[in-house]
Amino acid sequence: MTNNGIALIVIIILILIISLAVVGIALFVNYGTRLAVLKVNSEASVFLAQAGIYKGISDLEAGRFNGTSRVNLTENQFYSYGKQSNYLLVDPSGCYLLNYQFLKNIPIVNESALNTITVTQMIVEWDMTGNAELLRVYLGGRQQNTTPALPVKSGTLLTLTQPFIMTPASGYTGKDDNRWEFNDQIRLTNGKYNQALNITFIFSDGSRKKVMVIDKDFYTGNSDILITATGQVGPIQSPVMKRSIEATYDINKTPRVITSWQEVGEHIN
Repeated sequence: MTNNGIALIVIIILILIISLAVVGIALFVNYGTRLAVLKVNSEASVFLAQAGIYKGISDLEAGRFNGTSRVNLTENQFYSYGKQSNYLLVDPSGCYLLNYQFLKNIPIVNESALNTITVTQMIVEWDMTGNAELLRVYLGGRQQNTTPALPVKSGTLLTLTQPFIMTPASGYTGKDDNRWEFNDQIRLTNGKYNQALNITFIFSDGSRKKVMVIDKDFYTGNSDILITATGQVGPIQSPVMKRSIEATYDINKTPRVITSWQEVGEHIN
């Protein structure tokens, strides 16, 4: 092979190497740009969800806690807040557990003046060291039939035979309106429960609200309002990013405060 032939092969190889390097650099830059855009959109979605939380608090304080959908802050940036679980206020702060068997004096109120809320399922959890089972459930002064039928053990998912419906701005605040009765005493261990007594309400829109009624030290829970908000970046019908936050807001403290934040995977449409 002549020197010219060898030189031509070397040049071709160099061109291939340079071409591959250019393509690699272009792909790297493109990937880095996409990651940067993704990060910006992700952070923007969180900020939008936070805006939705504060909008919900503002509306609650103003007496118009009714939810809102796709508020457009800037081009293709929206927030929404409000699920059925947000509108149900459960106040266990004055509850009592008569003879460690009869849980009562837990007012429930629909805080929305526009939205109906429908409870379809419920989970009641308590200390399981004894033999107690949940015997009867009353909501709105009416005994509830469930599947599976009562009595049941702690943690059983109960489906209400007839969904419990609360019309806008309605409430049941009598001491016997809402109560949970057990067929034996809920046992204490060394003066404490092994776990808190919790009630989870599950709604027809799939949302849920878990209420700590009594903690391990036998202190009653707080009147927390749950607020869910979703931030969205991109066109309404084809968003490029969504992130959602749930916050609890204690309306009994002075001043009222946000008591918890957490990101959740279920979004408001």
